[in-house]
Amino acid sequence: MNSKRDWKHQLAKTGGMLLLALLAIFSLQNLGMARIEFLVWSIEAPRGLIYVMLFLLGGLGGMLLRRRGCAKRSDADL
Repeated sequence: MNSKRDWKHQLAKTGGMLLLALLAIFSLQNLGMARIEFLVWSIEAPRGLIYVMLFLLGGLGGMLLRRRGCAKRSDADL
């Protein structure tokens, strides 16, 4: 049973390293500067960094909405 856990841990570690390598390649290919303006705020940063920030914000928003939806469903089950 312990070997199965080690195998899953090694797979997760390898997947994480592969994802990190892909992220580094993506960032290096998108070094051009981009400007985002929203109301009175403005940010200028490399495109790769902006894309990664937007991806992470979207993932965070999705997790928060899913968590909120699970809470509503568990209340309805009572």
